[in-house]
Amino acid sequence: MKTKRIVSLLVSVIMAVGTVTAVPFTASAVETNAPVVSAQSAKTSLATPKITKAESVNNGVKISWGRVNGATRYRVYYKGSKGWTRLADTTSTAYTDKAVSSGKNYTYTVRCLSADAKRFTSGYDSKGKSVKFLSVPKITKTENVYGGVKLTWNKVSGAEKYRVYYKKNNEWKGLGNTTSTSFIDTKAMSDHNYTYTVRCITKDGRNFASGYDGKGKSILYTASPKILNAGVAYGGIRIEWKEVIGAEKYRVYVKNGKNWKRLADTTSTEFTDKTAGSKGTYIYTVRCINPSENTFMSGFDSKGITVNAADKPYIMLDKVNLSLYKGKSYTLKKIISDRTKNAVWSSSNTKVVSVDKNGKITAKSKGVATITAKVNGYSATCKVTVIQPIKVDKIISTAKSLVGKDSGKGCDIMKWYGNYDTTINAVACCCAGQMYLFNKAGALNMIPGGKTTSCGVVAVNFLEAGQLYSANNVKPGDLVIFSWSGKPTKYDSRLKAKGCKSLDHIELCIAVDDYTITTVGANNGGTECDDFRIRTRYKSNISCCCRPKYAK
Repeated sequence: MKTKRIVSLLVSVIMAVGTVTAVPFTASAVETNAPVVSAQSAKTSLATPKITKAESVNNGVKISWGRVNGATRYRVYYKGSKGWTRLADTTSTAYTDKAVSSGKNYTYTVRCLSADAKRFTSGYDSKGKSVKFLSVPKITKTENVYGGVKLTWNKVSGAEKYRVYYKKNNEWKGLGNTTSTSFIDTKAMSDHNYTYTVRCITKDGRNFASGYDGKGKSILYTASPKILNAGVAYGGIRIEWKEVIGAEKYRVYVKNGKNWKRLADTTSTEFTDKTAGSKGTYIYTVRCINPSENTFMSGFDSKGITVNAADKPYIMLDKVNLSLYKGKSYTLKKIISDRTKNAVWSSSNTKVVSVDKNGKITAKSKGVATITAKVNGYSATCKVTVIQPIKVDKIISTAKSLVGKDSGKGCDIMKWYGNYDTTINAVACCCAGQMYLFNKAGALNMIPGGKTTSCGVVAVNFLEAGQLYSANNVKPGDLVIFSWSGKPTKYDSRLKAKGCKSLDHIELCIAVDDYTITTVGANNGGTECDDFRIRTRYKSNISCCCRPKYAK
């Protein structure tokens, strides 16, 4: 025991089962501060309390038993080195033994007492109820690492396995089991807050072996930048990485021996190391930083990406597949370019898509064409699909047709989105649902920029396209971003100028009333994140609305 229980008075008693009268007391129990009963009769007429549960909780071992008819008081015992030892008297049907040590086994029993606690009124279970106490795992560290959120907790003496949980909609959801004292949540989405807790479980994973911290440990997750490309470019060695949602700035490093050397801070997702020579190899990595506090926001790829300075320059494009409406244009960007900066552009079908010397493509007629950029024998391609504009009625009718049909399928939409755009680290389910809806309707390019990773990104893309409006101007067919958390947006200061508040959820508006709107969306309160449902929302909850460019 963690705390010594000093036995001040030893009284020989019998804790017999059933009804007995005038029996001698034996040395079968050790009592602390017990009444002197050696000369009294013990009449036991009540049923023996049965311990129904013995479990490890946050602050000790909790035992529970069924209420005995006629009982007014109970005495709790634990089995020590000198037999049954009194713990406490209680009128409750539960008791928590706080003087316990993790990894040790404890055995308990209970019997009924008279109201004055001077005589026993029942027998007791001589075998008792045994339990192994395990203390609550305490998360000592949460950190953003390459690949997710890493949790670290103390090793619990006697623990065989742990289960990690995260909080969703005020409920704890299991993430995984481990025998280690650390765990990486690889499913975390950048710029999302997460709360975690850990509890001990049995080796087979079927039962809990400890309590857990109900408050948990929270962290704002910022994903680590993933380097897409690196190679010899005009003016040095150029690297490019994925945009990280929620990142404020990036810090670029080059490996100097065994250590990383800081090169520069930038808000861009590309950087050219002009200090690199024409010989040797260079290793680079990138991590997100908070410039105002000069702190790290993310982890980094410790392996980095290696570039041989003697390699010939090559070319890659920012798009491998692209869909455009007839009459629309897009300028393809060279990720890695030759030192001359020049490329030769061509189209496999100029009647469908044309391209100029700067990589600007123009959709001319419905069909498919391949755009090729060549530099010194190296080439990169982009498949362009030209589609016809769509009417708003088609989007609304498609949205209505999806209601209830994807219910209970788990996360099919998220699986679809992962196949649709492999360049994105993570995406909010409500945003993926809208992309799914638009694609079902055959409107692949309704959302400007293509990237729909979060409500903030959607708002910025529509803002830059001149298609972001205040809540007062909402119309059927608009994408509506709701504000519930009250957290001001940090994606772009321009959003505040447009009256945007917090950016918490996105749905498609299908009808407008004086004070409310009717919407269709995914992840809007259903049992599954994919559920498309119709909801009536108050206009006052709208942060802003985004208006796709439909055909008239």
